[in-house]
Amino acid sequence: MRLVYLFCFATLMMVGCSENNKNEPANDSGTDGGDSEVNNINNSQLFTCTQDGRDGIEVDGICFLDYGVDSEFGYNAYLAASVTGGDNPPQNVIDGYATWNTRWEISGNQWVELRLPSIESINRVGLSFMKGDEYPFIFTITASVDRQNWVTVYDGQSSGESSNTEYFYLDTAVDANHIRVELNGNTANSMNYLQEIRWGNQSEPHSYPQSSLTPSDSCSYYNSNLASIPGPIFISTFENGASNPEVGDTLVNTEGGSTLDAVDNPFTDSCNGSGKVLEVISLPNGSNAKTRAEYHNAPRMPLNERTYIYTWKQYFPEDFLNELDVNWMIFSQWKTWPCGWYDSPSASDYPSDSPINYSSVNYDNYICEGGGIFNHLSYVPSRNTLSFEARARPDCAYLEHQPIEGQWNTYILEVYWTNTDNGYYKLFLNGEIIAEAQDVKTLFDLHPGINGYSTCDMYWGLGVYSSWTSNSINNFSVYFDDIAIFDKDQGATLEQLCPGCPE
Repeated sequence: MRLVYLFCFATLMMVGCSENNKNEPANDSGTDGGDSEVNNINNSQLFTCTQDGRDGIEVDGICFLDYGVDSEFGYNAYLAASVTGGDNPPQNVIDGYATWNTRWEISGNQWVELRLPSIESINRVGLSFMKGDEYPFIFTITASVDRQNWVTVYDGQSSGESSNTEYFYLDTAVDANHIRVELNGNTANSMNYLQEIRWGNQSEPHSYPQSSLTPSDSCSYYNSNLASIPGPIFISTFENGASNPEVGDTLVNTEGGSTLDAVDNPFTDSCNGSGKVLEVISLPNGSNAKTRAEYHNAPRMPLNERTYIYTWKQYFPEDFLNELDVNWMIFSQWKTWPCGWYDSPSASDYPSDSPINYSSVNYDNYICEGGGIFNHLSYVPSRNTLSFEARARPDCAYLEHQPIEGQWNTYILEVYWTNTDNGYYKLFLNGEIIAEAQDVKTLFDLHPGINGYSTCDMYWGLGVYSSWTSNSINNFSVYFDDIAIFDKDQGATLEQLCPGCPE
């Protein structure tokens, strides 16, 4: 059994139950019609039932209630639980919101079971817990196609590191139309705070160990002649001694006293002998909530169903974080929202002629950890790691690697942007793949650029966006170079940019 921590949102339709009246066999409307797989198995056992004025279906003497359907998404399930009702009832776990204020809160050994309207191939089940970042929760997840033979998906504890959804994977997918979660409190007390249940059959994102990431003397894995690669959208080498790019336009954003400038390369080595590089000087936030010095491509890039290759070089001075008390720190951001930021004139997420009501859109439902900036590369102080964060619900992921100090390091990221399940991304560091995911959603649902009603697409920013303090230093520097974006649809390939990178 494998466990991977993914930050995600369950876009599920709500339905559920509790035992009461037995009437005529129910028509399981969640099936595709015709000879449904559900009815092939349990047709003789399906009866309607009612609890507190709500209808459901009875299976093996258990009433699974129907809590309604959210027509925006293509999933539904019926629900039964060991205890119903209360201020924080069990149906909250399929309401589509992995948040603390829509949780099932219950003490002791309890269970909740979902009946899916048809048999599905399942290789993962995800759970999220309020206070999941304070202590591990104890539970067992099982799945069955007939409620007689159960397969254990996971029996153990959550990580204790996150209140977002953690996925638990089977080595081999199983057919199932029942998912059961048995809750046994947490490591501190007997309380259960289950926020959401999510299931599916998708590839598991991987974060690979760093084995030989010190660059070779020749750095043969990387093609430093960026001008030779087709499909350039943005190239900036800073060799002109300024921030003006050779290809494309740029946008600089600073606040809180942080700055960025093209300077002489203070750390030439075999992997970056450039004469000029970009220096970002970060200041502590002090009385400000944050400080920022970021270098962006411009204008915004169209995303939907497009594949781009991003590359940049980055230099962390040795021990540069040792004197800092870091609250949070981000080095790279793929900015898809909010549209109005940095735009002149300001771009609206959804113009007045859009069929979508902008004022009603809650981006927390589509972007992991809420709205704001989309994907990013951030520093995790508690583990001294860098985390590439993919934030399109439900395929959210934190994929971590160790920062390498005292040398120039080359990153390459290839992404197919889509809000279908056909997306992918690959992240390389110094010629080695360190993170990837296949068959995932990379662009969040309702992204304004998808429907053609908005120019709200993407800025990519590099720099330091942070909140930190220190008792001993007043600033620190990080360096960037050879920043570029290539369009794979215009002929660019990973092999051209990185002949030594594995496909």
